[in-house]
Amino acid sequence: MRIPSSPLPPSEPVRQADKAATASRADGAGQASAATDESRLSPFALVILAGASPSRLESLRDAVAADTYAVPADVLSRRLVEFYLAA
Repeated sequence: MRIPSSPLPPSEPVRQADKAATASRADGAGQASAATDESRLSPFALVILAGASPSRLESLRDAVAADTYAVPADVLSRRLVEFYLAA
């Protein structure tokens, strides 16, 4: 498993590439405009990112890279239930 350097997806470069591809196409009468690519984070992912410190993310990356990270199932299930009950 590979964890990217940044927890946020690179959505702006994707938009720029899409604009460049759209601009390079010839204008054709009656053709629908090209849709833009878009990436969104789920509300749950935003909550996780908001509470994650850079040092904690680095320690998690190291644990995953060393294949020593284990998900505490009881803690995870409790937090998932609490999150969705609070919503």
